[in-house]
Amino acid sequence: MNRHRATTWAALAGLWLGWGIGVATAQDAQTFDLAVTVDDLPWSGPTPGHASLMAANGRMLDALATRTVPAVGFVVCDAARDVRVVRAWLDAGHGLGNHTAAHRGLNDTDPDVWLRDVERCHAFLRDLTAPVYFRYPMLQAGRPAQLRDAMAEAVRRMGYRRAPVTVDNSEWVLAAQYRTAAAQGDSAAMRALGIAYVGHVRRATHHARTIAQARFGRDVRHVLLLHANLLNADWLGALLDSLAADGARFVALDHALADSVYALPDDYAGAQGLSWLYRVRPAQPALALWDEEEEHVLRTTVEHNGVAPAVLREIAARSRAFSATYLARDPARVRSFYTDDAVLVMPGGKVITGAMAIERYWTLGPRLRALEHRLRPERMYGDATRIVELGRWFSTSQRDGAEPTSAAGRYVVEWVRGSDAQWRMRLDTWHRDDGEAR
Repeated sequence: MNRHRATTWAALAGLWLGWGIGVATAQDAQTFDLAVTVDDLPWSGPTPGHASLMAANGRMLDALATRTVPAVGFVVCDAARDVRVVRAWLDAGHGLGNHTAAHRGLNDTDPDVWLRDVERCHAFLRDLTAPVYFRYPMLQAGRPAQLRDAMAEAVRRMGYRRAPVTVDNSEWVLAAQYRTAAAQGDSAAMRALGIAYVGHVRRATHHARTIAQARFGRDVRHVLLLHANLLNADWLGALLDSLAADGARFVALDHALADSVYALPDDYAGAQGLSWLYRVRPAQPALALWDEEEEHVLRTTVEHNGVAPAVLREIAARSRAFSATYLARDPARVRSFYTDDAVLVMPGGKVITGAMAIERYWTLGPRLRALEHRLRPERMYGDATRIVELGRWFSTSQRDGAEPTSAAGRYVVEWVRGSDAQWRMRLDTWHRDDGEAR
């Protein structure tokens, strides 16, 4: 393997580890219920040979069995010509659900054709088991509202219960990159992508729990969406262990769906495939900005222009600490991340000068809560005493009595190392674009 490429992937893995899952809160230590579901059985993406397909599914089943985790696999029935793969899931004690025969999105398919896909998959599954659950391909439930409701009723009449998702994620982005790395025999890239995958799903889970608390005043029983692919075949065990360490208690899907949140009306009839937490009345599709930003992060390779790995880790630690301090509503400590003569340039060109004035700016009003905040670098350059960092920021906040709202944009920060060896911001400038422009 090319030495430069190996060094690049090692640095990338370090960055993904360094920026971590985001901010830890007291929420993380609490036990929460999580049902695991796996879409696109027997395989998502280009299908490998039968032996490889059976082996990869076997590794996923082994990861679940070793940890006594129940799961439901959602089958794309036209792809399951050899029933031995899906039978293996049944033999392992897991359920199978209907994911339609051809995995067509409802947004771009004639409703009659789409329903025939559902019926054809139903006939296939009925020969193997008594299918109970249905999941929409791409989570597209139909638009406008009349079509959404008609399709939901047609599926219900077939005897199915809808299986919504609360922990949606962009694992498929990393899965495609992982497949390419595996084809090239690039083990360093595979490891970096596996690490990124675990961190990404942990972030998605943390986000879902935050939104549930904000919208419903409590955590809910969550449903995690994964896919049958090589990335999960190799890394599902590591993911489950990490989620368990975060407090996850793995439960059956029927137990999760007994939560009253899944009885709330679906209030969304748009083009996006959304988490149930965004769909329920009143629908909050703007919260999907988190998902858009996260997908962007996964597709972005950080350019660090020769900055030493130790410095990258130090800046990453400071970024995490800054976000945690802001979320903890500690403006005096926020001030400590700035030099005394720091300059903050805000959208519209307003300039705030000096650490004390910046502290006042970051002091939240009594009715406003910060729920999420993160900084994600895209490019860094400098040396051991001064770093310029360009990247994207994301935040979610909530006023008393209101729904949570999210915002995002770009930032430029100049970090300087003080005489105490600590990095502080001398310049902090940002604007808001809410994901409309990258």
